[in-house]
Amino acid sequence: MLKNANVGFLGVLLVLLLLHSCEAQSLCYANETCKYTTQAILGRCPGMYCGRPMDSINTVSTTQKCTSCPRGSMSDGFVCQQCTNKLQPYHIFYLVFMFGVLLLSNVISVEVFSRKSLPRKAILHVCVCIEAIIASIVTVLTVSPTFDVRTCTVQTFGDFYS
Repeated sequence: MLKNANVGFLGVLLVLLLLHSCEAQSLCYANETCKYTTQAILGRCPGMYCGRPMDSINTVSTTQKCTSCPRGSMSDGFVCQQCTNKLQPYHIFYLVFMFGVLLLSNVISVEVFSRKSLPRKAILHVCVCIEAIIASIVTVLTVSPTFDVRTCTVQTFGDFYS
């Protein structure tokens, strides 16, 4: 058993030596075998939310440095992976709640600060509703132009703020 462990260790060392002889090389991250080899070669990034960005074909360059992951991706400690989870009911309720807070604060502002007659207040309330709807749609389109919003899996409390 110890002999097999030494062979595996020597294999990783051989791969490391080959990589250091090249200036830059792309490493796959598509399946579990490639993933573990790439992790052994690149090493862990120092922060919980740092990683190396992947390109569109799930490869990572050996010369890339650890950076903060871009929006819509999360680090596994080595590379930044795209978030692929669909919206859960919790996320939809949160978005509806935030829309309600926006709408309610605008309606209260109209009621408190408007000294106009009832028909004019009704027009202002309609304008406030239209404004809130347009603002919500623009916000979602800014995040995802195709309305295909994806989420990351929450593992720790700090993930809510990353």
